[in-house]
Amino acid sequence: PANVNDEVTAMAIDASGNVYVTGSSPGTGTGTDYATLKYDDDGTLIWASRYNGSSSSSDAAKGITINSSTVIVTGHITETTTGKNFGTIAYSTSAGSQLWLKTYAGTSSSSVDEASSITSAGGYIYVTGRSTGINGRDLVTIKYASNGDTSWVRRYADQLGGDRLYERDPVAVDGNGNVYITGTLNATTDIALLKYNSSGSLQWA
Repeated sequence: PANVNDEVTAMAIDASGNVYVTGSSPGTGTGTDYATLKYDDDGTLIWASRYNGSSSSSDAAKGITINSSTVIVTGHITETTTGKNFGTIAYSTSAGSQLWLKTYAGTSSSSVDEASSITSAGGYIYVTGRSTGINGRDLVTIKYASNGDTSWVRRYADQLGGDRLYERDPVAVDGNGNVYITGTLNATTDIALLKYNSSGSLQWA
């Protein structure tokens, strides 16, 4: 609506060849909003759905996944009282109607929480990102059920904090429901790889 910089950050394709894209798009008086669009396999726009956080400032989707008849996007939503939070939204694939919205505000109202990636497997949705902790940024992984209920939340930090994830699909799930994430540890500037089992217990790092 603002006719300025609109940015796509992620894309997914369903079994019928429909294409879903998501990213950030400035609105009129709303800052940047989530923007999620569906095209058919001929490139015809089927629907476009937007979301604006309560502060009407910076909202940006970073990842997208398809789970059955829903398409789920994640990124950060800026709220008036809690600042930047993880924001995960499920839309119906048929009409683009919002089915549920889940936010994660981290350890305090002043923390900066930004999701960077999402995937789905076995009917569950997995979101990863970074969140301000006691010693800096932590690596955060959240598992949601298909209806948006939170199954578990796990935080991981090295001794000096400042850990971070990059927007390069840093989450994967194997056939047994084990979850793998990767990021960078501030203490050593080394790449870290973490494994959680389906219950959220850390197996190794």
